[in-house]
Amino acid sequence: MGNLPSNQIFEGQVVSKTSSLMPSKRKITTIHEVIVELKDEAKKVTDRLIGGSKNLEIIPIVAMPGLGKTTLAKKVYNNPSILHHFDIRLWNTVFQVYNKKKFVQILCHDGSPSRKNEELRNMDEDDLLQKLYQKLKGNGYRIVFDDVWDLRVWNNLRFSFPNEKKGSRILFTSRFSNVALEVEIGREPHNLRTLTDSESWELLKKKVLEKKIVLKHCMNLG
Repeated sequence: MGNLPSNQIFEGQVVSKTSSLMPSKRKITTIHEVIVELKDEAKKVTDRLIGGSKNLEIIPIVAMPGLGKTTLAKKVYNNPSILHHFDIRLWNTVFQVYNKKKFVQILCHDGSPSRKNEELRNMDEDDLLQKLYQKLKGNGYRIVFDDVWDLRVWNNLRFSFPNEKKGSRILFTSRFSNVALEVEIGREPHNLRTLTDSESWELLKKKVLEKKIVLKHCMNLG
């Protein structure tokens, strides 16, 4: 997992140019985030990120809730061996209740002082979309949209993602296979496999351990 502090200006997380920061984690990891490391799954997704066409491509990770889509995406996102393949890295969680303007603000935010954040708040959606385009233009970028419920996020932002044959990739996680299949420039979805018996046993043990840690923390607070 990572150690990026949550964005204090906007809701969500963002990682931008040449940054080595990672998606945020809470002080106590929730039980559903604990998962056995599926190294073979991570390698398959990583190979798709850095291989293939130089054109912009979307790589969907699809699985039912609880199988570790977000954990896998974070593992790949933070893989140090592929950092040099991309100029810009961005991460944002979509959520079921999707606010277009706030979502684009998060993507445009680059860690500048609060004055810049105020400028973003005062921009309308069209200006924000243009700003996002200019931010990405001329760069190879890797963007993760976590927990995509429908195609609104793609349809709203698609023209802000320049395709300059720099091997840019947009990776999104979704519990809905139809969402992945409807993205016309996407590649075949990566369907996260179910756990083997031994992996399921390891996951169960980790969940039990996590529950004990949370309980101990609550007792200490009390």
